[in-house]
Amino acid sequence: MRCVSSNKHSMRRFSGAAAGFRNRISIRFIALAVLVLSALLSHSAAKAGTWSDISPAGYSADIFRDVYFFDNSTGIVVGDGGIILKTTDGGTSWSPITSGTTQNLLGVHFYDANNGFSVGSSSTALRTVDGGDTWSDASSGLGAGDLSAVVAISGTEVYASSNDGNVYKYNGATWSSQTTDASIKNGISGAVTQHAITVGTGGGIFYTTDGSTWNTPASKPAAAPVLYGIHAPTGTVAYAIGAAVLGSGTVWKTIDGGVNWTDVSAPGAGSIYAVHFVDANNGFATGDGDALMRTTNGGITWSRDLTPTSLRLNGIHAPVDMSVAYAVGASGTI
Repeated sequence: MRCVSSNKHSMRRFSGAAAGFRNRISIRFIALAVLVLSALLSHSAAKAGTWSDISPAGYSADIFRDVYFFDNSTGIVVGDGGIILKTTDGGTSWSPITSGTTQNLLGVHFYDANNGFSVGSSSTALRTVDGGDTWSDASSGLGAGDLSAVVAISGTEVYASSNDGNVYKYNGATWSSQTTDASIKNGISGAVTQHAITVGTGGGIFYTTDGSTWNTPASKPAAAPVLYGIHAPTGTVAYAIGAAVLGSGTVWKTIDGGVNWTDVSAPGAGSIYAVHFVDANNGFATGDGDALMRTTNGGITWSRDLTPTSLRLNGIHAPVDMSVAYAVGASGTI
Protein backbone atom coordinates (compact mmCIF):
# COMPACT_ATOMS: atom_id res chain seq x y z
CA MET A 1 0.00 0.00 0.00
CA ARG A 2 1.07 3.54 -0.65
CA CYS A 3 0.27 6.55 1.53
CA VAL A 4 0.14 10.07 0.14
CA SER A 5 -0.56 12.72 2.77
CA SER A 6 -1.75 16.27 2.44
CA ASN A 7 -2.16 18.77 5.26
CA LYS A 8 -4.42 21.70 4.36
CA HIS A 9 -5.99 23.95 6.98
CA SER A 10 -8.01 27.14 6.46
CA MET A 11 -8.83 29.85 9.01
CA ARG A 12 -11.86 32.15 8.92
CA ARG A 13 -11.88 35.57 10.51
CA PHE A 14 -14.92 36.67 12.54
CA SER A 15 -16.24 40.23 12.15
CA GLY A 16 -19.38 42.29 12.69
CA ALA A 17 -21.59 41.36 15.66
CA ALA A 18 -19.20 38.63 16.77
CA ALA A 19 -16.64 41.30 17.62
CA GLY A 20 -18.87 42.58 20.40
CA PHE A 21 -18.26 39.48 22.42
CA ARG A 22 -14.52 39.98 22.64
CA ASN A 23 -14.61 42.22 25.66
CA ARG A 24 -16.69 39.67 27.57
CA ILE A 25 -14.33 36.78 26.95
CA SER A 26 -11.68 36.30 29.57
CA ILE A 27 -8.03 35.99 28.70
CA ARG A 28 -8.10 32.57 30.31
CA PHE A 29 -10.90 31.40 28.04
CA ILE A 30 -9.10 32.73 24.98
CA ALA A 31 -5.96 30.86 26.00
CA LEU A 32 -7.98 27.69 26.51
CA ALA A 33 -9.65 28.11 23.12
CA VAL A 34 -6.28 28.53 21.45
CA LEU A 35 -4.99 25.38 23.13
CA VAL A 36 -8.03 23.41 22.05
CA LEU A 37 -7.76 24.69 18.47
CA SER A 38 -4.04 23.86 18.39
CA ALA A 39 -4.73 20.35 19.65
CA LEU A 40 -7.43 19.82 17.04
CA LEU A 41 -5.20 21.01 14.22
CA SER A 42 -2.34 18.86 15.48
CA HIS A 43 -4.62 15.82 15.71
CA SER A 44 -5.96 16.46 12.22
CA ALA A 45 -2.48 16.83 10.76
CA ALA A 46 -1.31 13.60 12.38
CA LYS A 47 -4.21 11.68 10.85
CA ALA A 48 -3.96 13.19 7.36
CA GLY A 49 -3.14 10.45 4.90
CA THR A 50 -4.73 8.31 2.21
CA TRP A 51 -3.54 4.76 1.59
CA SER A 52 -4.14 3.15 -1.78
CA ASP A 53 -3.70 -0.45 -2.90
CA ILE A 54 -0.93 -0.76 -5.50
CA SER A 55 -0.49 -4.54 -5.23
CA PRO A 56 0.87 -6.16 -8.40
CA ALA A 57 -1.23 -8.78 -10.17
CA GLY A 58 -0.28 -12.43 -9.82
CA TYR A 59 1.06 -12.40 -6.26
CA SER A 60 -2.08 -12.94 -4.16
CA ALA A 61 -0.76 -16.29 -2.90
CA ASP A 62 2.55 -14.79 -1.79
CA ILE A 63 3.74 -13.00 1.33
CA PHE A 64 5.80 -9.84 1.03
CA ARG A 65 8.13 -9.39 4.01
CA ASP A 66 10.01 -6.12 3.68
CA VAL A 67 10.29 -2.97 1.58
CA TYR A 68 12.93 -0.33 0.93
CA PHE A 69 12.55 2.84 -1.18
CA PHE A 70 15.42 5.07 -2.30
CA ASP A 71 13.07 7.98 -2.97
CA ASN A 72 9.32 8.41 -3.45
CA SER A 73 9.37 6.54 -6.77
CA THR A 74 12.04 3.83 -6.79
CA GLY A 75 11.98 0.90 -4.42
CA ILE A 76 12.44 -2.81 -3.71
CA VAL A 77 10.07 -5.37 -2.17
CA VAL A 78 11.19 -8.82 -0.99
CA GLY A 79 9.17 -11.83 0.07
CA ASP A 80 8.72 -15.57 0.37
CA GLY A 81 10.08 -17.92 -2.25
CA GLY A 82 12.92 -15.57 -3.18
CA ILE A 83 10.61 -12.87 -4.53
CA ILE A 84 12.20 -9.53 -5.38
CA LEU A 85 10.19 -6.81 -7.11
CA LYS A 86 11.31 -3.34 -8.21
CA THR A 87 9.39 -0.23 -9.18
CA THR A 88 10.66 3.05 -10.62
CA ASP A 89 7.29 4.79 -10.89
CA GLY A 90 5.95 4.79 -7.36
CA GLY A 91 4.29 1.40 -7.61
CA THR A 92 2.32 1.94 -10.82
CA SER A 93 4.24 -1.00 -12.26
CA TRP A 94 6.45 -3.68 -10.73
CA SER A 95 9.20 -5.73 -12.37
CA PRO A 96 10.24 -9.16 -11.04
CA ILE A 97 13.98 -9.45 -10.34
CA THR A 98 15.90 -12.73 -10.41
CA SER A 99 17.15 -13.41 -6.89
CA GLY A 100 18.84 -16.75 -7.49
CA THR A 101 17.14 -18.34 -4.48
CA THR A 102 13.82 -19.90 -3.54
CA GLN A 103 14.32 -19.21 0.16
CA ASN A 104 12.08 -16.72 1.92
CA LEU A 105 13.59 -13.25 1.90
CA LEU A 106 12.75 -11.57 5.21
CA GLY A 107 14.68 -8.30 5.18
CA VAL A 108 16.22 -5.79 2.79
CA HIS A 109 18.31 -2.66 3.35
CA PHE A 110 20.55 -0.34 1.31
CA TYR A 111 23.32 2.00 2.39
CA ASP A 112 23.17 4.02 -0.83
CA ALA A 113 21.28 4.05 -4.12
CA ASN A 114 23.31 1.14 -5.54
CA ASN A 115 24.49 -1.06 -2.70
CA GLY A 116 22.29 -3.19 -0.50
CA PHE A 117 21.59 -6.57 1.08
CA SER A 118 18.68 -8.95 1.48
CA VAL A 119 18.58 -11.80 4.01
CA GLY A 120 16.29 -14.72 4.68
CA SER A 121 15.73 -18.31 5.66
CA SER A 122 18.43 -20.99 5.74
CA SER A 123 21.32 -18.51 6.06
CA THR A 124 20.40 -16.70 2.85
CA ALA A 125 22.25 -13.46 2.23
CA LEU A 126 22.24 -11.62 -1.10
CA ARG A 127 24.07 -8.51 -2.23
CA THR A 128 23.40 -5.99 -5.01
CA VAL A 129 25.69 -3.27 -6.36
CA ASP A 130 23.35 -1.88 -9.03
CA GLY A 131 20.29 -0.70 -7.15
CA GLY A 132 18.64 -4.11 -6.95
CA ASP A 133 18.70 -5.01 -10.66
CA THR A 134 20.97 -8.02 -10.04
CA TRP A 135 21.79 -9.99 -6.89
CA SER A 136 24.61 -12.34 -5.92
CA ASP A 137 25.24 -14.70 -3.02
CA ALA A 138 26.90 -13.14 0.03
CA SER A 139 26.47 -15.88 2.65
CA SER A 140 30.09 -16.76 3.41
CA GLY A 141 30.65 -17.29 7.14
CA LEU A 142 27.01 -17.60 8.17
CA GLY A 143 25.64 -20.34 10.43
CA ALA A 144 22.55 -22.45 9.80
CA GLY A 145 19.82 -20.15 11.13
CA ASP A 146 17.22 -17.99 9.41
CA LEU A 147 18.29 -14.36 9.08
CA SER A 148 15.34 -12.21 10.10
CA ALA A 149 16.61 -8.67 9.47
CA VAL A 150 19.56 -6.72 8.07
CA VAL A 151 20.92 -3.19 8.34
CA ALA A 152 23.64 -1.99 5.96
CA ILE A 153 25.61 1.00 7.20
CA SER A 154 28.46 0.68 4.68
CA GLY A 155 30.01 -1.93 2.42
CA THR A 156 32.17 -3.18 5.27
CA GLU A 157 29.65 -2.77 8.09
CA VAL A 158 26.47 -4.78 7.72
CA TYR A 159 24.61 -6.44 10.60
CA ALA A 160 22.08 -9.26 10.48
CA SER A 161 20.04 -10.92 13.24
CA SER A 162 19.31 -14.64 13.23
CA ASN A 163 16.70 -16.90 14.80
CA ASP A 164 19.48 -19.06 16.25
CA GLY A 165 20.46 -16.19 18.55
CA ASN A 166 23.41 -14.88 16.55
CA VAL A 167 24.14 -11.34 15.48
CA TYR A 168 26.39 -11.36 12.43
CA LYS A 169 28.60 -8.64 11.01
CA TYR A 170 29.73 -8.48 7.36
CA ASN A 171 33.15 -6.96 6.67
CA GLY A 172 32.90 -6.74 2.91
CA ALA A 173 33.89 -10.34 2.25
CA THR A 174 32.51 -12.62 4.95
CA TRP A 175 30.23 -12.71 7.99
CA SER A 176 31.30 -13.38 11.58
CA SER A 177 29.20 -13.87 14.72
CA GLN A 178 29.35 -10.90 17.09
CA THR A 179 27.26 -12.24 19.96
CA THR A 180 24.88 -15.09 20.73
CA ASP A 181 21.79 -15.02 22.92
CA ALA A 182 18.56 -16.99 22.65
CA SER A 183 16.48 -13.81 22.78
CA ILE A 184 18.10 -12.24 19.72
CA LYS A 185 16.25 -13.19 16.56
CA ASN A 186 13.71 -10.72 15.23
CA GLY A 187 15.13 -7.34 14.28
CA ILE A 188 18.19 -5.13 13.97
CA SER A 189 18.78 -1.50 13.07
CA GLY A 190 21.39 1.23 13.13
CA ALA A 191 21.93 4.67 11.66
CA VAL A 192 25.59 5.54 12.21
CA THR A 193 28.84 3.63 12.03
CA GLN A 194 29.63 1.15 14.83
CA HIS A 195 26.16 1.61 16.37
CA ALA A 196 23.42 -1.02 16.13
CA ILE A 197 20.59 -2.44 18.25
CA THR A 198 18.98 -5.88 18.03
CA VAL A 199 15.74 -7.13 19.60
CA GLY A 200 13.96 -10.43 20.14
CA THR A 201 11.94 -12.66 22.42
CA GLY A 202 11.32 -11.94 26.08
CA GLY A 203 11.92 -8.23 25.59
CA GLY A 204 15.53 -8.99 24.71
CA ILE A 205 17.66 -6.03 23.61
CA PHE A 206 21.38 -5.79 22.88
CA TYR A 207 23.23 -2.76 21.55
CA THR A 208 26.74 -1.90 20.41
CA THR A 209 28.56 1.42 20.26
CA ASP A 210 31.84 0.08 18.91
CA GLY A 211 30.67 -2.45 16.35
CA SER A 212 31.91 -5.47 18.28
CA THR A 213 30.94 -5.38 21.98
CA TRP A 214 27.23 -5.93 22.68
CA ASN A 215 25.59 -4.73 25.89
CA THR A 216 22.22 -5.11 27.62
CA PRO A 217 20.22 -1.99 28.59
CA ALA A 218 20.62 -0.34 31.98
CA SER A 219 16.83 0.03 32.16
CA LYS A 220 13.76 -0.97 30.18
CA PRO A 221 10.04 -1.55 30.84
CA ALA A 222 9.19 -4.43 33.17
CA ALA A 223 7.08 -6.28 30.59
CA ALA A 224 8.81 -8.95 28.53
CA PRO A 225 6.93 -9.20 25.23
CA VAL A 226 8.23 -10.62 22.01
CA LEU A 227 9.88 -7.72 20.17
CA TYR A 228 9.35 -8.13 16.43
CA GLY A 229 11.40 -5.29 15.05
CA ILE A 230 13.25 -2.04 15.54
CA HIS A 231 14.15 1.12 13.65
CA ALA A 232 16.82 3.64 14.56
CA PRO A 233 16.34 6.91 12.64
CA THR A 234 19.37 8.49 14.35
CA GLY A 235 22.44 7.34 16.22
CA THR A 236 20.74 7.80 19.59
CA VAL A 237 16.98 7.42 18.97
CA ALA A 238 15.37 4.06 18.21
CA TYR A 239 11.93 2.47 18.46
CA ALA A 240 11.38 -1.24 19.20
CA ILE A 241 7.97 -2.78 18.53
CA GLY A 242 6.30 -6.04 19.48
CA ALA A 243 3.44 -8.11 20.84
CA ALA A 244 0.45 -6.48 22.51
CA VAL A 245 0.54 -6.09 26.31
CA LEU A 246 -2.65 -5.24 28.22
CA GLY A 247 -4.40 -4.01 25.08
CA SER A 248 -1.58 -1.83 23.76
CA GLY A 249 0.78 -2.59 20.90
CA THR A 250 4.28 -2.55 22.33
CA VAL A 251 6.48 0.39 21.37
CA TRP A 252 9.63 1.08 23.37
CA LYS A 253 11.86 4.09 22.79
CA THR A 254 15.49 4.92 23.54
CA ILE A 255 17.09 8.34 23.21
CA ASP A 256 20.59 7.30 24.28
CA GLY A 257 21.50 4.61 21.77
CA GLY A 258 19.94 1.67 23.61
CA VAL A 259 21.14 2.23 27.17
CA ASN A 260 17.71 3.13 28.57
CA TRP A 261 14.19 2.47 27.24
CA THR A 262 10.75 3.91 27.98
CA ASP A 263 7.27 2.67 27.06
CA VAL A 264 5.50 4.71 24.34
CA SER A 265 3.07 1.96 23.37
CA ALA A 266 0.06 2.54 21.11
CA PRO A 267 -3.21 2.16 23.09
CA GLY A 268 -5.89 0.00 21.50
CA ALA A 269 -3.53 -1.55 18.97
CA GLY A 270 -2.80 -5.24 18.69
CA SER A 271 0.67 -6.62 18.14
CA ILE A 272 2.92 -4.38 16.04
CA TYR A 273 5.13 -6.02 13.41
CA ALA A 274 6.99 -3.22 11.63
CA VAL A 275 8.10 0.34 12.30
CA HIS A 276 9.81 3.11 10.35
CA PHE A 277 10.67 6.66 11.41
CA VAL A 278 11.78 9.44 9.09
CA ASP A 279 13.40 11.31 11.98
CA ALA A 280 13.44 11.22 15.77
CA ASN A 281 9.75 12.14 16.13
CA ASN A 282 7.82 11.26 12.96
CA GLY A 283 7.08 7.67 12.06
CA PHE A 284 4.75 4.81 11.17
CA ALA A 285 3.98 1.44 12.74
CA THR A 286 1.95 -1.46 11.37
CA GLY A 287 0.10 -4.08 13.36
CA ASP A 288 -2.66 -6.64 13.53
CA GLY A 289 -5.50 -6.36 11.03
CA ASP A 290 -5.82 -2.86 9.63
CA ALA A 291 -3.75 -1.25 12.36
CA LEU A 292 -1.52 1.26 10.61
CA MET A 293 -0.53 4.06 12.94
CA ARG A 294 1.53 7.22 12.88
CA THR A 295 3.04 9.59 15.41
CA THR A 296 4.40 13.09 14.96
CA ASN A 297 5.65 13.59 18.52
CA GLY A 298 7.98 10.73 19.21
CA GLY A 299 5.32 8.26 20.32
CA ILE A 300 3.62 10.46 22.91
CA THR A 301 0.42 9.99 20.91
CA TRP A 302 -0.51 7.69 18.04
CA SER A 303 -3.28 8.05 15.47
CA ARG A 304 -4.69 5.37 13.20
CA ASP A 305 -4.82 5.67 9.42
CA LEU A 306 -7.58 4.12 7.35
CA THR A 307 -6.26 1.43 5.00
CA PRO A 308 -7.81 -0.58 2.15
CA THR A 309 -6.81 -3.92 3.72
CA SER A 310 -7.36 -5.91 6.90
CA LEU A 311 -4.38 -8.16 6.17
CA ARG A 312 -1.25 -8.24 8.28
CA LEU A 313 1.42 -5.81 7.11
CA ASN A 314 5.02 -6.98 7.64
CA GLY A 315 7.10 -4.03 6.48
CA ILE A 316 6.87 -0.28 6.03
CA HIS A 317 9.16 2.44 4.68
CA ALA A 318 8.86 6.20 4.27
CA PRO A 319 11.83 7.20 2.08
CA VAL A 320 11.80 10.99 2.43
CA ASP A 321 9.19 12.27 4.87
CA MET A 322 5.70 11.46 6.15
CA SER A 323 4.02 12.47 2.89
CA VAL A 324 4.74 9.18 1.06
CA ALA A 325 5.17 5.71 2.54
CA TYR A 326 4.89 2.11 1.40
CA ALA A 327 3.70 -0.94 3.36
CA VAL A 328 3.80 -4.61 2.37
CA GLY A 329 2.30 -7.79 3.72
CA ALA A 330 0.25 -10.93 3.25
CA SER A 331 -1.50 -11.96 0.00
CA GLY A 332 0.90 -9.94 -2.12
CA THR A 333 -0.22 -6.65 -0.57
CA ILE A 334 1.57 -3.40 -1.34
